[in-house]
Amino acid sequence: MGLEVAMADTFQRAMSKLDATSVKHVLDAITKLQSGHGSVRLHALEKSPHKSFGVNRNALRIICRQEGEQLLLLWVDAHDDAYRWAERHQVIQIGPVIRIVETVEDEAKPETQEVAAAPGPLAYLRPKDLRHFEIGARAARLLRSVRDEDELLELAYQLREPIASAILALGDQRPLDEVVRDYEASESSARPATTLAEALRAPENSHHISILPPGEDALARALSGSLEDWQVFLHPSQHRLVAKDVAGPMRITGGPGTGKTVVCLHRARHLAESTFAEDARPILLTVFSKPLAKRIRAQLVQLCGEGAPVLDRISVRTVVGVAQDILRSAGRDDVFLAREDVPAAWEEAMQKETLGFPRSFYAAERQEVLARHDAWTETRYLGQSRSGRGSRLSRKQRKAVWAVLEAFEAACRRRGGVDRVGLAREAARVLASGEAVAPYAAVVVDEAQDCSPVDLRLFAELVRDPSTGEARANALTLAGDGYQRIFERPVPLTHCGIDIRGRSWRLHLNYRTTEPIRREAIAVIQSLPPDALHEDEPAQGDPRDRSLRGGAPPIHETFPDDAAEAAWVADRYATEDADTWLVLARTNDGLDAAEAELTRRAIPSRRLTGDDETMPRPGVALATLHRAKGLEAPRVVIVGAQRVPMRKPPDAPMDAEAWRQQEMSLMYVGMTRARDWCAVTRVK
Repeated sequence: MGLEVAMADTFQRAMSKLDATSVKHVLDAITKLQSGHGSVRLHALEKSPHKSFGVNRNALRIICRQEGEQLLLLWVDAHDDAYRWAERHQVIQIGPVIRIVETVEDEAKPETQEVAAAPGPLAYLRPKDLRHFEIGARAARLLRSVRDEDELLELAYQLREPIASAILALGDQRPLDEVVRDYEASESSARPATTLAEALRAPENSHHISILPPGEDALARALSGSLEDWQVFLHPSQHRLVAKDVAGPMRITGGPGTGKTVVCLHRARHLAESTFAEDARPILLTVFSKPLAKRIRAQLVQLCGEGAPVLDRISVRTVVGVAQDILRSAGRDDVFLAREDVPAAWEEAMQKETLGFPRSFYAAERQEVLARHDAWTETRYLGQSRSGRGSRLSRKQRKAVWAVLEAFEAACRRRGGVDRVGLAREAARVLASGEAVAPYAAVVVDEAQDCSPVDLRLFAELVRDPSTGEARANALTLAGDGYQRIFERPVPLTHCGIDIRGRSWRLHLNYRTTEPIRREAIAVIQSLPPDALHEDEPAQGDPRDRSLRGGAPPIHETFPDDAAEAAWVADRYATEDADTWLVLARTNDGLDAAEAELTRRAIPSRRLTGDDETMPRPGVALATLHRAKGLEAPRVVIVGAQRVPMRKPPDAPMDAEAWRQQEMSLMYVGMTRARDWCAVTRVK
């Protein structure tokens, strides 16, 4: 058996700087080393504990750590530069935790405008929490003031291993009671030192290290691709949720970039391979839109591997597709009406209109009252509260409104189908009546905040045990962030037949966005009330929420006109060190000036609409703030911020407060698409 090879994230970053020919040579050298080919040998370094081996006649050197049959790749670079990197860096292992730290600052490294992530990884703890680990008040203050993981690791390295392992686990957001139990067990028994082979597989290192797949072809794909091509990011705090055994529905919340989608992917695979391995039905992994479904399917293939048998056990579908499948299985020929059929049905229904209200009022009434409260009969509608609708109606007026709503349903049926709301409602009804059997062993829902109440009721029916009427164990996982809600009004989960009490967890670590961008985005929504998806969570400002990376705060610029704003965007693109940008605006019209200027300067750009790609390619992608869901880029600019109206337009079909909350969430979504740099611009 040859060497088992693992790759640290430092090695991946170094690989990303190599050209295709060099990558091929690196692959060849690793393959030869694995097979014991005599032309590639490991050499100990004089000035560091690392080892190295040559690539392409030693033009490149790979720095690594070896223990037994395990080889951890750390860095690759030109010969002298690789050795200098080795002298400046150290591999630290504390129990199962492996980290690569810089022991000597690189004087040649250019200065950047960095702002340390705050609060630090232990700031959420109380001094008395640390007493469990024999840590006094002064030491507790020091630990709680640590700014980042590197600083925490440096302190941990000076402590006894049981205490060091405990504070690192707390820094990874492990529950305090679990860490205390592990610490007490470590203190009461002598445990052998963790080997490198064990540490490489430890969940504590899964966000820094990946074991490369066996086989030359798989290895080539891993080394020649981007980080996303070979690793679907999973932090230990996420890892614990993947295999959670729960008695009913579970909920996972967290801000943008905290890895909710990744948890959904791993959760779906775990359910398929373990929890429901004996159930012939597939696991449903669902989202509300086709672009997101397309992206999740691609990520699932990255996670499981092309052609993996488990892929046949996981069905990635939109809610519309799920509803259509269920109705077909019940012998129903309901179809999802074409985009032009729904307005035609409303036009026909408006012939019954007698109150002088516009069509938008009736569409909103159907969504916000009938669908929200499951009030699909005249009796239920007449007795239902209309809070948040912004206008009072007498009983006589309600009857007149019902006549239009009923006429719309009839007009849809005459066209042989229903709209999105009608599909989910009918699918839930046929499941509840026994006309169809739930086709899925379990359901995992990503972006749950954008699911409508009828969608949520459909999920509740999909996982209901017909013999008890209760949700089956482990059968429903909801993941979302209510503060990113830009399509649906919030509704308590219990109103939709979903009870998650005692089965709710929050992800606190943000991997995408820098801390200054995260903080400013949070400030935008600071005044929002707790969303229904977060109904039993504390308000914004949980001290455990933080980003893992520092950086510069967002830029704010004001211009005299659209042309000057567009010129600034083009100028910055030409000077910033990033080839992928995302330009966002409140409406499509707000993108016109920027797109015209980019075209005039021959800067590659494209507008994302409908079911286009979900990840921008090199160049500038332009999209509306609504279309931005599921996107991310190193550089993000929100242009025309003055067009994000916090004051409700007169014809908006909702009350003023609901409008304000929606617009604040739009800005929050837009800013948190940025990984490294964000700008918000406006015109006077």
